[in-house]
Amino acid sequence: MEHNLLTLEFGRDTVTYEGRTVPSGTLGCEALNISDKAIAALIEPCKALNEFISALGMMSVTDELLSKARTASAEVLDTMRHMEPFAHLDYDFYAQSIADAFSEDGISQVRALNVAMLTRGLAAAQEPGLRKGALLSKIAPVLAQLAYSLAEYKRTMTAFAESINDDGVERTPDGLAAAFGAHFDASDDSLMSLANATVQYVPAIRPGNAEAQLVKRMHFVSFVGMFRADLFEGLCVGHAPRKCAVCGKWFLT
Repeated sequence: MEHNLLTLEFGRDTVTYEGRTVPSGTLGCEALNISDKAIAALIEPCKALNEFISALGMMSVTDELLSKARTASAEVLDTMRHMEPFAHLDYDFYAQSIADAFSEDGISQVRALNVAMLTRGLAAAQEPGLRKGALLSKIAPVLAQLAYSLAEYKRTMTAFAESINDDGVERTPDGLAAAFGAHFDASDDSLMSLANATVQYVPAIRPGNAEAQLVKRMHFVSFVGMFRADLFEGLCVGHAPRKCAVCGKWFLT
């Protein structure tokens, strides 16, 4: 699987993220346990990245702003490596990607990439000479929205997790579907639909298997959408978060 911070592969009742395969719903459950303190620590570096993105859009990035954004990206990545579900990322790969992308070459290649895409479309992003520019265009927005995505996910999905934590909820696919329908308002599907998610069906050899199986590969534009999808895919097969009465952490049943 190629490295992609916003890509999941769903098997029959499992999900694979960055080479780690677990029961579907695991990532969404783990994201519920990310502390408010950890999210708060991401706010300032994400703010710096959003400032950088605004300047990049106007092609007015200064050396100081570039250095600040590179440091902020490294800080975000370092925070991610100490929390589930990001602890299994290939840290060395992403650290080097940040160094390559947040560079003068990266910025100049963004300009060239924007021009090339006018005539060649998305295929221009595959050109070796524009790799750093394509990488910068992709990785900067992903890291910049992390604090907001995690906070939004916890705000909306913790309430739902609490609603199915009751002993009266039947923890089967049918019972969880009923609880889902009771919690979400079908007339407002903003929390139930995924915007701009791309789905592919591909044969892939999963860890522990010798033969390829058909999997659903989903590419997302935000972490909040990615974690929601995993949580909901888990519900479809009867996997759901449960809160420990002793430590207060969420775990998957």
